[in-house]
Amino acid sequence: MQLFNKSSLLATAQKAYKQQSKFSLLTVTLLFSSVTSAQNCDLQQAKKQFNKCIACHDVKEGVHKMGPSLHQVIDRKAGTQPGFYYSEAMKNSDITWTKENLSQFLKKPKDMVKGTTMPFSGIKEQAQRDAIICYLGQQ
Repeated sequence: MQLFNKSSLLATAQKAYKQQSKFSLLTVTLLFSSVTSAQNCDLQQAKKQFNKCIACHDVKEGVHKMGPSLHQVIDRKAGTQPGFYYSEAMKNSDITWTKENLSQFLKKPKDMVKGTTMPFSGIKEQAQRDAIICYLGQQ
């Protein structure tokens, strides 16, 4: 569902600029950025890529499988999801799941977190990792 279209956001940004309201312009710019990011994400394709993860992970809050729930995982500290037992390696990793860190982890989990119990060799293709991260960002 698209809440705003680009032309109305641009018109609002131009109006804010003409009024020389830095705060309004900043707010509209940030809003435009987030709408543009969501539009660049093909959720159908992203969900298809996430299917590689659903045997072990769920995106519903508090629903753990072999792996922890990935609900709102972006910008969360690794090894902190309540109700899931993490390996010592993951709990002590001091990683925050930024999009960049998620991409690196998905590429080669065992290289990023030595001693992780995640039984997954990784995803080589950047586009596939980006799609999964895009999907997680919408959850």
